[in-house]
Amino acid sequence: MSNPASTAATIAPPMPPKLQAIAERAGAVVGLALERAVGNARDPNRYPLPRGPKSMELLLKGQIDRLSPERKQALVDSIGPKLAESKQSRQRRLGDLSRVDLAGSTSVVDQVGSLGLPSKLKLSTRDVVEFEAIARKWHMPFIPTPTGPAPGGTASRVALELERVTCVDDTRESGSDEMVLAGLFIDPFGQGREMDVVGLGSFRTGSVINYSDRELAAIDISAGGFPKTFAAFPLLVEVDRADEDADLQDNVLGVIGTLLLALGAIETLLMSLIASPLALVALIIGIIGGVLMILEIALRDDYFPADQGFGVLVESSSLTPPAGAEKTFRFEAHGGKYDVKRAFVPKA
Repeated sequence: MSNPASTAATIAPPMPPKLQAIAERAGAVVGLALERAVGNARDPNRYPLPRGPKSMELLLKGQIDRLSPERKQALVDSIGPKLAESKQSRQRRLGDLSRVDLAGSTSVVDQVGSLGLPSKLKLSTRDVVEFEAIARKWHMPFIPTPTGPAPGGTASRVALELERVTCVDDTRESGSDEMVLAGLFIDPFGQGREMDVVGLGSFRTGSVINYSDRELAAIDISAGGFPKTFAAFPLLVEVDRADEDADLQDNVLGVIGTLLLALGAIETLLMSLIASPLALVALIIGIIGGVLMILEIALRDDYFPADQGFGVLVESSSLTPPAGAEKTFRFEAHGGKYDVKRAFVPKA
């Protein structure tokens, strides 16, 4: 299915200082939403949760409510001192973000949007060019057809497919591991989107399951110019047999939804400043790392968060059928170790 020369790039950046600073700001935004959610768990009257589609803190509160009593208390104990900080300490830690009011009625996302970006984080033409170069480096190009029409026709989209999952070591819990794959992907316009949530089945050490190239996500490449980017960030989840399917899906999508809200909050501030979709993609990918570091604090013990992504740069719609790009991810956490093989594949 794949051509060895077109293997996709792993997205595990070193980042230039300005991109790193923006990623840290994104992490701080999620951290504020987490502080508010924890505050609400302690004192709902003092820290009300705003409703609506931009309420990241409401989604995080849903994750906190699913924690075991011990883990929930540990989270409250770790976040509590931040809620009790003096105004001066908060300003030193957060800078302009210290103006976000966790006791008000407006969501953290909307408040950050009204603040805008500090001047030191605004992007120059040189920054945009640098971000474009980074995006190209993080995405390995598909190989276009050298001359003439592609033998299998012209591709209209590129799909991300799940090929195989191998359990190198199970989590050593009683019975087998019940695994689910989720995640998000970044489309050519820098928009974060949910991948399909897929039940992978039961695993013990040595188990291997093939998935007949199950499609997880896809982008349209039939319109607009090139290059087009397609980046994916996986999330592996172990679930208990007692978990209800609907509750599991809500839980997984809650984590992904929180991440997408965090990305959207920063992206909204920058879209008017960046005319280059390729530079915007680099920015969003850079932000993901900073956001994940904060989100991991509030995730349930059965998550295997991704610490890197996987992407391709599509340079032409005339792709030969073998011009896929594949990678095996190693997920290792909670005593378990899993290899997940996925591929980007052109489709007619």
